Amino acid sequence: MSDGNSAPRVPSGLQLERVMSAWQQARDLYATDPTVLEDEEVIRSALAEADVTHPDVLLDRTIDALIWIERRAAEAEELRKEVVARRDRYRARAATVRQIIEDLLTALDMKARRAKWGAASMAMGQASLVVTDEGLIPDEYFKTERTLMRTPLADDLEQGVIVPGAVLSNPAPYLRIRKL
Repeated sequence: MSDGNSAPRVPSGLQLERVMSAWQQARDLYATDPTVLEDEEVIRSALAEADVTHPDVLLDRTIDALIWIERRAAEAEELRKEVVARRDRYRARAATVRQIIEDLLTALDMKARRAKWGAASMAMGQASLVVTDEGLIPDEYFKTERTLMRTPLADDLEQGVIVPGAVLSNPAPYLRIRKL
């Protein structure tokens, strides 16, 4: 799809070669990728048109494939969030039930109990550190980290402050994709 603002252009031989090479690599990657499942056929079909040779058409199809891939990634992220939330609910339930078992063993004055699928027992834990006065503890037990504060440094450089050991780079081009 042309944006309508640019004049038609004729790609050079080198451009065609590079585009075709990139296209074939992407097409081959998805054609042989076993993780591209049947429900992702729209992605595969956007890349699979072997008879399309014009770079503009190839680029349009690749952009459309990217949009579908990113949609699938967003769907997968939502599924991940649901599964993580479910895991966290089970962990919270397990902690609650674990506390109930401990309370029951204590109330019944029991050290251990065997059930059908598992057993519970009370054991002594490890001693833990109790700090009574941090000011009295020698420096050898403290760690000091030097951390670069990148944002204030970049802000100062943008304002023209000269900071030895740091400069701003030249802006680099980047790919920006918009969903239409």
